[in-house]
Amino acid sequence: MTAAFADVVHLARRLFASLRQVEPSAADEALARGSLDERALELWLQQAPGDRRHSAAVAHQVVRAAGDEPVPDWVVIAALLHDVGKVDTGLGIGGRVLAGVLKLVRVGRFPGRIGRYLRYPEIGAAMLVDAGCDPRAVAWAAEHHRSARLRTVPARWADCLAAADHHAV
Repeated sequence: MTAAFADVVHLARRLFASLRQVEPSAADEALARGSLDERALELWLQQAPGDRRHSAAVAHQVVRAAGDEPVPDWVVIAALLHDVGKVDTGLGIGGRVLAGVLKLVRVGRFPGRIGRYLRYPEIGAAMLVDAGCDPRAVAWAAEHHRSARLRTVPARWADCLAAADHHAV
């Protein structure tokens, strides 16, 4: 499967999951409350239900993938908050779909809220800095759509986070 096709499949799965608008589970809430300090938890709670559910699924998958290996705190924080920059856009599902299509066709700049959505990784990273998050979690928020060779966070955890992000709905 080509990378572009895999991106389309991933985005379609996320779209259909978002349409359900199901709140995160009690286990998802417990994970976030147990892993995030007050300021970071406030950011997590600002996310749309589907984004909170997705981010918790990423964190759960990372923990499962690690097996007996302890998962650093910053990795769980990175999983829970990697998409937090989407909060700044105020876009609903339709706007997100349009932004996703623009991203797939490699449109890098666009005005208004859709343009902010296209820049949500950098916006989210700034939000994490303001919340005092670990610099590695900040870096992951900024870099999570970059190719592996352009990431600065430890490769072991970047690969695990990227795989979980791609598979989590």
